[in-house]
Amino acid sequence: MRGWSKEIEPIRIRSKESLKDVIATDFESLGELPIRGGWGYTLEDAITIDKYDRINDTEIEIVVTDKRTHAELVSSRPENDRYTILCWFLVDQRVIHHKNRSYDRLTWDITVIPKNDYRELVDEAQWPNGVDTPEFNINRYHRKLYSKSFIYSAEYWFDITSFFGDRQSMFDWDVDIWEETATSDNGITFKLTDTMRGEYEGICLNPKDIPPDDLDGEILGRMIKEAGTFYDMELDRVKYWNWSGEFRHVYKAQGYEWKMS
Repeated sequence: MRGWSKEIEPIRIRSKESLKDVIATDFESLGELPIRGGWGYTLEDAITIDKYDRINDTEIEIVVTDKRTHAELVSSRPENDRYTILCWFLVDQRVIHHKNRSYDRLTWDITVIPKNDYRELVDEAQWPNGVDTPEFNINRYHRKLYSKSFIYSAEYWFDITSFFGDRQSMFDWDVDIWEETATSDNGITFKLTDTMRGEYEGICLNPKDIPPDDLDGEILGRMIKEAGTFYDMELDRVKYWNWSGEFRHVYKAQGYEWKMS
């Protein structure tokens, strides 16, 4: 995975407590988050976000993603088997419309290091022989950090229907804003282009796969309009993410500090 040789197996916490209750217990300063449902490991287990005026859904996703990962890599583990999070890489983000509900699926690669190794590296970088001295070999230090780090890959599913509205649709949709595409549940993928009139034109990328019953021009027109509506809503929703080149770093959500675990 992008050159990393060491990975941590995906972790699923099995708890009678809800994720909402776990977060409320471990992070009292956050108050009561407007979430319910499962732990977000699958669509069926999605974390439901209830619409809330003070913060938007992407900000809640940031906080919940961080705290679930903290539970998986820190608080649920013995003291000598805990990790420190170094950085986050958002591999994929897409909205999936299924049975008239809307889901956001986030896939993250998270670079982590065992806490004991992290403390050792922190001590090594400190005064009097640390990074501020001419003798400090930063390349050797980075190689050591790399050798002790792992990649933790995880998916996070959120039910965001309260923000999208309970929209009736002909098809279920998988929206990929990175590729500017929308794929229906019958496998038809449209490349979407903004016409500058608040509407979208769609070019079918796999016309040979269109079922004969859907070749009708009116049905295809409705499909493109429907795909464009969900695509536009997703574009508007994710504008809250901050971009930094290839990486998406969100350091601070409104009202919450985004801290290393």
